Amino acid sequence: MEMLTEIDAVRQYPGERKRRWFTSPQMDLFVWMGRGQAPVKFQLCYDKDQNEKALTWSKAGGYTHENVDPGEPVGLGYKKAAVLVADGAVDANDLAVTFAMASANLPNRISRFVLVKLRRHPSYGKSV
Repeated sequence: MEMLTEIDAVRQYPGERKRRWFTSPQMDLFVWMGRGQAPVKFQLCYDKDQNEKALTWSKAGGYTHENVDPGEPVGLGYKKAAVLVADGAVDANDLAVTFAMASANLPNRISRFVLVKLRRHPSYGKSV
């Protein structure tokens, strides 16, 4: 398992919370920061090399789990933008273990925030 590393030059949008992006060949983690640089929302994209999925958590929206549709090729080999499509069950147990291994180099405040939310997911502790 390769470690998540931070992408430094992340595009920020005026009026939106600051975003941080951590990546590895297997997963991407996007974290939105609030006051005092505390994480307030995340999106964890995983199985990037197979059938990519995204688990998102925010206080306002709770949990959503989606399949990442990579888009269709168009002229000159470029693809249309990827879109998220509703997906069924997530194995929060497996995802928490995988994330814990990949997040060893992340700031503790961020890795702990994501792990707590993964362990509070309704499917955690249940077989999927």
